[in-house]
Amino acid sequence: MSFIRRSQWHRGLLTLVCIGLLASCNDKESLQPAIPTVTAPNVVGMTQAAATTTLKGAGLVLGTVTPLGSVTVPVGTVISQSVAPGVIVAPGSSVNIVVSSGPTTVPDVVGQTQAAAAAALAGAGLTLGAVTAASSTTVPAGTVISQTPAAAAAVVAGTSVNVTISVGLPASYAYAIDNTTISAFSINSAGQLAPLAGPPITVPGSGELFEAKIDPSGKFLYAMDIAAPDGGVYAFSITPGDGSLVALNGGLPYQTGSASQSLAFDATGAFIYVLSLTDNSIAAFSLDQSTGQLGAPTIYPIASTIADPKPSQMVSAGNHLYVAEYGANAVEVFTITAGTGALTQGVVGSPFATDVGPHSLAVDPSGAVLYTANVAMSDEGSISPFTINSSTGVLTPASVRPLLIPAFNRISIDPLSKFLFVTEPNALAVYPITLASAALGSAVAAPPFAAGSNPYSVGVDPADQFVYVADQGSNDMSEFTFDSSTGVLTEMGGSPIGAGSRPVYIAIH
Repeated sequence: MSFIRRSQWHRGLLTLVCIGLLASCNDKESLQPAIPTVTAPNVVGMTQAAATTTLKGAGLVLGTVTPLGSVTVPVGTVISQSVAPGVIVAPGSSVNIVVSSGPTTVPDVVGQTQAAAAAALAGAGLTLGAVTAASSTTVPAGTVISQTPAAAAAVVAGTSVNVTISVGLPASYAYAIDNTTISAFSINSAGQLAPLAGPPITVPGSGELFEAKIDPSGKFLYAMDIAAPDGGVYAFSITPGDGSLVALNGGLPYQTGSASQSLAFDATGAFIYVLSLTDNSIAAFSLDQSTGQLGAPTIYPIASTIADPKPSQMVSAGNHLYVAEYGANAVEVFTITAGTGALTQGVVGSPFATDVGPHSLAVDPSGAVLYTANVAMSDEGSISPFTINSSTGVLTPASVRPLLIPAFNRISIDPLSKFLFVTEPNALAVYPITLASAALGSAVAAPPFAAGSNPYSVGVDPADQFVYVADQGSNDMSEFTFDSSTGVLTEMGGSPIGAGSRPVYIAIH
């Protein structure tokens, strides 16, 4: 065989060997078994037991089960799974699931201390969230006033519950009005008065300050000058936090009628009315509730049944003004027009007859009853009681005859509409009120509660806990704690406290 032929033969043999080896390899691969796989099923929305069965049926294993609170997914139901449905995995793979533990009910923590509230929330699987402080006349300091979410609300575990905690009574102040000055006091938690820093506030140009009131928003104080020839009302803003007064209108009075006697606000606090004795008129001002400034007045003459009714005091109830007419022995009623503050007369039956010489009025905060204090024909004096029709303003006498109760100066009613306070010589009498009929019960205790000389008017704090009497004759204020359930007054230690020269009115913030 030649060399060439031998080489060709060798190359052919080598090719056959390679082909044989390749064929052998292919045969081995065709004999290798395929790796098995499974598709993960969807178990979301199933119970844990059903999910376990479904996974087992698919050749998979239930892995870790994690509870999670939910307000939408029923208890024991799968919320999510670690291997998404449709994913191909090896048989025996573990699939973790999250199962709903249902909602958590928020406990009621109102009335609890902050520490107790936090513990109660933690016990329910919740956390204490934001804590906000707020003053309260009814909830003790350190106690929860309100909560968000509310008690019994369904939430998920771990939810934060925000609470508002009482810091006790709001900072409050009293202002005593005398001839030409205003004495300002802070009121502590025990009701005791303490003069604010600095001397009493002198009101330049005033002749004889008289009735003073704080507007319904509690931001502004208005005081009248009864002796100014052209009348006038002074305005002050009350500084939050320290109770100091800042004069408005450049310290000048807003002009009213002559011998301004009394003032009142409408129910919204958008209008203020000033009653003038000499002019037999009412000046109506718009009141800017953001600045306390007064608009130009509109003057309304009192069209009484006599020429000189001598209006002595005025109070408001709902959308009506009630004017005690000393010279006409009657109460005149004006209707307040909503939105404009305009006054109109013409209430059916007005003026309503009283005993002789009505000089003071008191209306309860709910506008259900009205009383007039009358001079009468003797030194004894009297009270004329009325019920009020809140819709029409009509007064209905509650007694055929006036009540023989001496009332030498001003009368007033406590914020809870339970008692009538009547000033007597050197004393203060307290009478229970029946709102439905305006009937007065027997005087609380006997004799009346001792006060200073010639008590002129009474002020009660908004929480109905403390009573203050402006003692005109002794230049001071008597201080009492007040039991609003029984009407009993108890004089405080340190009472009375000096209050300028001849204080006549008290305004309490």
